[in-house]
Amino acid sequence: MNEFEKVIKEYLDNMAAQDADFRAKYESAPEKKDIAACCRYIISEVQKSGRAGFADPEIYGMAIHFYDETELMAPDGIGKGTVVVNHEIQLSDAEKNKIRKAAREEVRREASERERKKMKDEEERKARRAKEKAEEARRERIRMEQAAGLGSLFDDQDFA
Repeated sequence: MNEFEKVIKEYLDNMAAQDADFRAKYESAPEKKDIAACCRYIISEVQKSGRAGFADPEIYGMAIHFYDETELMAPDGIGKGTVVVNHEIQLSDAEKNKIRKAAREEVRREASERERKKMKDEEERKARRAKEKAEEARRERIRMEQAAGLGSLFDDQDFA
């Protein structure tokens, strides 16, 4: 049973507990008028309307109507779409702890990844700086040789 079906069933069960007339129709409905069929009916009615959103009372009204009218049947299939259930989800303490633990692990993983990237960037920066210093030293050597009128004593390729 998906979330939408659970919400509709909970609403209809509460309605049946409060309204004896509705309870009689709800409990005596044929087997093929189950919650899944009720939800298919609601979805098909929503799709027929062309509207993108409905208030809860409108949806609950369709569910009640499905059981009130004995001749109403749900279609075998429905088109593609998304149902959004806007109720608060209650998590158990174990589920909350599991989510917290996963969040902490994600934060640790991201921090570790940032630290690895920082270290790699630092190593690359040091390597670039060392290469720049070597090139600077090579240029200085050549400048000094030229100033002394010696020309280059070594092939520049030796220092590349």
